[in-house]
Amino acid sequence: MEKKIQLYKIPKIISKIKKELINSEIRAIYKKYENVHIDDYLGAKYDFIIMSEIEQELNKNFLNAPLEFFLKPKKTKMEIMFLGTNASIPGKNRNTSATLLKSGKELVLVDCGEGTVNQFLKINKSRQKKGWKMSKLKVILITHLHHDHVGGLVGLLKMINQRKMINHNLMIIGPCGIDNYVNYQLKVLDIKLDFKYDLHPLYKGITLNFKQLLYNIPMIRCFEVNHTILCFSYMFLNEEDQCVIIFGDTNKAEKLIFFEDYEQKIDCVVHECTLDDSKREVALKKFHSTPSMVYDLCKHIKPEKLIITHFSNRYKEDEILGLKDAIVEHGFKNVDIAEDFKLVKI
Repeated sequence: MEKKIQLYKIPKIISKIKKELINSEIRAIYKKYENVHIDDYLGAKYDFIIMSEIEQELNKNFLNAPLEFFLKPKKTKMEIMFLGTNASIPGKNRNTSATLLKSGKELVLVDCGEGTVNQFLKINKSRQKKGWKMSKLKVILITHLHHDHVGGLVGLLKMINQRKMINHNLMIIGPCGIDNYVNYQLKVLDIKLDFKYDLHPLYKGITLNFKQLLYNIPMIRCFEVNHTILCFSYMFLNEEDQCVIIFGDTNKAEKLIFFEDYEQKIDCVVHECTLDDSKREVALKKFHSTPSMVYDLCKHIKPEKLIITHFSNRYKEDEILGLKDAIVEHGFKNVDIAEDFKLVKI
């Protein structure tokens, strides 16, 4: 019969294990604990579920299992790094859409436009940006299946595989069709991935909560937004009760029923601002946003901070600054402009 240990007993177990380690009874520990499965921590409740990562570490070599696996996740602040901030095509200083979210040692990638793998390689060369490497990537979230949001995904997976960067299961979540898109490209391009990965398609009309994907971000919520094709946005809630929302491309986010009765304080919203208000009709037709539309959203959900991104390639940097100024003039003051490799601490 498998042993199951409730979370409140874990500190005593760890203390006991440490004493046994000091006595160098390594083999005895391995035999004693190889069939012990630890409960995962799920936000406000505990559940008896078996985490394969913990199980693998225990069965592989108990000494290699970090104590953080057995404890309630540490409270860590979220951070955002932008890898791509242009719309449709890359520009001179801006790549296509890709945004990293970090909490503790875990990374989440939202969108993976063409060239994202090169952006990762540039991070790896920077000593100031340790902890943002591909090897830390746990979850990839795709907002929609336009090329500037998903065109670099298979190339990224190939790089991870070729350099053997991860030994954990990688979760890939995106709109219905993400599984066919990835599997077809892997087959046609004759790419074989040696690491484990799961493809999780999202369907029209759903709102889902993922509660056990990450230790430091116990809840990720996905919800649909209006765009030319099926498109989702993602909300992240961590142990510090911080809330970050990264929106997919849309022009009517302020009308979401999802927020009508939602009382969670929102610390940061990342939202597209593709065009200026003089091109409002074009934006409506292409389901993109202008400063006045983004302001309407902020007035509706009242975030502490707004970061605008996904700029049309027609705009120079001073014109992008004008997009920010237009939102400020409408009345929302705490606005920042996303730039490639810009780091924002929440």
